Amino acid sequence: MLSTVDEIRSISRSNTLEDELEQQFIQQRLDDIVCPILSLPPEVTSEIFIWCLPGSSEDHLGPTLKRPLRAPILLLHICRIWRFIAISTPPLWTNLHLKLPSLPGRFLESGTYQKFLSDWLARSGACPLTLNLGGLDAEPDRLLIPTALNHFASHTQILNLNVKPGYYKDHTPDFSILQKLTLSFSGVVDEAEINDGNPIQTFIAAPQLRDISLVNAPPSLLAIRWEQLTVFGGEMLSSTECIALLRSAPSLVECTFYSPYLAPNTPSISHVGLKSLTNVEDGDVLFPFLTLPTLQTLDIAVFHPSEAVLPFISRSTASLLKFSGPGSPELPLNSFFSMRVLTHLQLEPLESQYVVELLGLLNRAENPTFLPQLRALDLFSCSPYDYEVLVPALSSRRTRTRDGGARLRSFHQSWETGFQASPQGDTDIALKELIEGGMEIELGPWL
Repeated sequence: MLSTVDEIRSISRSNTLEDELEQQFIQQRLDDIVCPILSLPPEVTSEIFIWCLPGSSEDHLGPTLKRPLRAPILLLHICRIWRFIAISTPPLWTNLHLKLPSLPGRFLESGTYQKFLSDWLARSGACPLTLNLGGLDAEPDRLLIPTALNHFASHTQILNLNVKPGYYKDHTPDFSILQKLTLSFSGVVDEAEINDGNPIQTFIAAPQLRDISLVNAPPSLLAIRWEQLTVFGGEMLSSTECIALLRSAPSLVECTFYSPYLAPNTPSISHVGLKSLTNVEDGDVLFPFLTLPTLQTLDIAVFHPSEAVLPFISRSTASLLKFSGPGSPELPLNSFFSMRVLTHLQLEPLESQYVVELLGLLNRAENPTFLPQLRALDLFSCSPYDYEVLVPALSSRRTRTRDGGARLRSFHQSWETGFQASPQGDTDIALKELIEGGMEIELGPWL
């Protein structure tokens, strides 16, 4: 009798299982009919999800968890299949942006953000992370920043931190793969108020750190391995601080200074490794103190004539390949005669006559030694000019010369909207022939 009961129960269970399988099959077919996208292979859907991520230009929109209508959070709430695929796609979870002033109060409750951080880390798998923490004058929970740093330190490759140093100065997590660090502080930072004047130790354990940007923070604020840096950006640093940074970072290859200011008794330095220098707004205050014998790229913005600019350029032209800067009246045309290896030139000339004279010098038939290696020329914010000067200059540089002179590959010129300067007749034909011959030419107003 017992055997018969067991057999009936077994058949009943079998029928139930068959019914469930049949229902699942029917539901799957209905899903395919109603939502064909669900029939895509998971790896294809996963790739589509990655393309749904917001671009870097959209980072200002706020923290990921506050944007439920954006990927990747949105993808968790569509259906069970999409949620599973999203959670199983680590590249979706490699960029976390927590904008502190916008965080909801419930997120800062005890345990809530810790679970969120743990879940995010688990979903990112073994992928390197980009971590953005902070907000102008933010006052977060005292444990939020150190907790986030401790959670993500060993997985973070790029870190953007904009929060008062007091929230993390006592923590030294292991940033074993950190390569790029941006620190931003609002207002003026008083070093004496931070850790009793001692440098912040938070990033001392970062053996792969090569790129640092500091905003309103002097380099002396940090205890890091400056000798291993290859890229540095600093804003509102004194000339003395800039020179000290260059001295402590002999491996530096690329450097950007935003709005440096002159300090008394600034020493001079010759940095033999620096290949790229960018100075934005009043960067010429540094030129009297710098000698860069192997400089290849120079980008300067000088809004008034400076006696220090030309001597600095003359000390740096032997290896200069790319130059971007002002035109008239700050930079006389004779400054370019010494740039024998320059390949890219970008200028913002102010006077049309300056442009005409520059194009006259570019005519290789008349001036074969002027910028012999030039391959690209960009002129911005200048009024249109006589095309009778332009065409001979470009035509003379359409091919290489026997003595090794380079062929001009691209010419761009823009002017303010409102000017009309469309080439006509023979000029138009000549320019089209140059374009057909492989030279990239763009002429027109800038928006």
